[in-house]
Amino acid sequence: MDVPEVAAIIHSWLHRFPVSDATRLGVHHQDVGELIQEVRADALDDFAVLHDVACSAPLERWKDFFLNGPQRSISPRLKPVIAHRDLAAEHVLCDLTTREITGIIDWTEIAVTDRCVDFAGFFHWGGGPCINAVLSNYDGPVDDGFLQRARFLAACRGVADVAFGLETGRQEYIQAGIRALGFCLGWT
Repeated sequence: MDVPEVAAIIHSWLHRFPVSDATRLGVHHQDVGELIQEVRADALDDFAVLHDVACSAPLERWKDFFLNGPQRSISPRLKPVIAHRDLAAEHVLCDLTTREITGIIDWTEIAVTDRCVDFAGFFHWGGGPCINAVLSNYDGPVDDGFLQRARFLAACRGVADVAFGLETGRQEYIQAGIRALGFCLGWT
């Protein structure tokens, strides 16, 4: 199996876990609309750092994206699911020889929320082709605004990665953030 297939299997399983059981076990609920507003505010607060590392990027267009998208009317139409909420490359363990996922770590952010939160990581890692590969194997429904919400969350994480990388001197975060912004927002 390749990485998108394994990722789809993991998410299909996780998103079918009974929400009532998770709630009984103390997993909190998070409204995706509130999350979007929170990460939007954070991305706009940190946006100026992009001038230092991506000055040739279409920054005005990118800023408009954070100011205007996704629209509030793009709210989820499906019931919330259990989501990892922090599915980033550093939380996915892989066997480099077989290229198979061997585990998912750091479950501290788990919540009952919109499934798009988990899929934002795929936009962040590889843009549309990556998320489409995972979705082609995902055994769960998605609604009309799903990709827009996932893309928006991934772009916000891109800004956060750049800010974190600059703050800590971690070039790999800066590069990952810029790459994610290019995947999510284009850089032509």
